[in-house]
Amino acid sequence: MSQLIKPQIKWTPEKIQLLKDEYPSGDKSKLAERLGIKRSTLKDAAKRFKVKCLLRPNGHPPRGHKAKELLNDTLESYYWHGFIMADGHITNKGGILITLAEKDKEQLENLKLFLNVDQPIVHKIYSTTYSEATKSVHLALFDVDTCNKLREKYNVTNNKTTNPPNLDSLQNQEKFMSFFIGFFDGDGCFGRDYKNKVSMMKIECHGSWYSTLESMGIKLKELFDIGSTLKMTKRGHACFRIYKKSNFIKLKNFIHDNNIPAMKRKWDGVI
Repeated sequence: MSQLIKPQIKWTPEKIQLLKDEYPSGDKSKLAERLGIKRSTLKDAAKRFKVKCLLRPNGHPPRGHKAKELLNDTLESYYWHGFIMADGHITNKGGILITLAEKDKEQLENLKLFLNVDQPIVHKIYSTTYSEATKSVHLALFDVDTCNKLREKYNVTNNKTTNPPNLDSLQNQEKFMSFFIGFFDGDGCFGRDYKNKVSMMKIECHGSWYSTLESMGIKLKELFDIGSTLKMTKRGHACFRIYKKSNFIKLKNFIHDNNIPAMKRKWDGVI
């Protein structure tokens, strides 16, 4: 449901998400121009939707919080690449921002452990007139060199929601699988049957991700003989699904054999 902020600007879910993605460390003037509003209105909206600016007064990111471990050529690094591409945001100012539901705080702790950083995890509560309060956890890391290299590697743009990354660099099958599992952990979910057993894996994204998900499906079939389906929903989303217990077991075995830090909350249900 859309929301209004004086002077009666219509804030659709897509605009609210853009605000949350870009405001913390993006160019405020450019963001206001994209949204067709004044900068003062943008600031009011950020306050209303509990979105904070993470930049220093001079417009630069805070110092420290290095993320250079993400550049290691390891399967765990590629897992986190996938996770960040799904559920995070790499800014053009050198920031990596990730917001998860409070119940998944452990995963941010795992990322901090991997990167060996002390940056605190911030707890937030989002509430609006039209919905119940949502508790979340937020981690912000800043490393200009690492972010620039990741943006170049995956051709990342500021609006990842409608401009999916380029995955051509994932030619190695183990690296691709690690990336896919990370992406699923960030943006996917398991479905269950009437016996409460895992029966489906689903990833649903903006329609512009259709060809990217299609490419993932092709690689999963060619490299690991894992079949999938893909279709556009009535809402214009690209919906990717994997069925069959044998496929779930293949993925979980890969996680176990390669010590991938996958989300226990999701994968413990695969037995």
